[in-house]
Amino acid sequence: MAIAQSIAQQRLDIIHNAGVSASSTASTSTGVDISETIGNLLLTYQARTGGTGTVTVAIEHSSDLSSNYSAVPAAALLDALTGEPTTLSTFSTTGAEVTVGLRRDLIKKYIRISFSGTTLTQNYAVALLSQVKYT
Repeated sequence: MAIAQSIAQQRLDIIHNAGVSASSTASTSTGVDISETIGNLLLTYQARTGGTGTVTVAIEHSSDLSSNYSAVPAAALLDALTGEPTTLSTFSTTGAEVTVGLRRDLIKKYIRISFSGTTLTQNYAVALLSQVKYT
């Protein structure tokens, strides 16, 4: 009798790695397909030093790559260290980094990041760490 063995491999997606300039308008990253991932996800975003302004970061999801994005449910946001529910807050410190866990079972096929703010000039990097199941 053959036994199928599943293994998980880590995957790192760079969601955004560029400057963001905004004047009361949102800037969004390209969606990333997470349909082959298993378990919870880790999302890290970092404001590099030298920027100005305050930014609001939103994590959005959709069943369609190009449209119909909405905020992930509040229940999907987890503290990366404790696994307890958490929230996202305004992000204004340059040189700071925030990591949040995401419950995969509450997120649709595509995920992206949206930045908004007034008089905003920042450089951001956003990475998503996940596990992909292979059989």
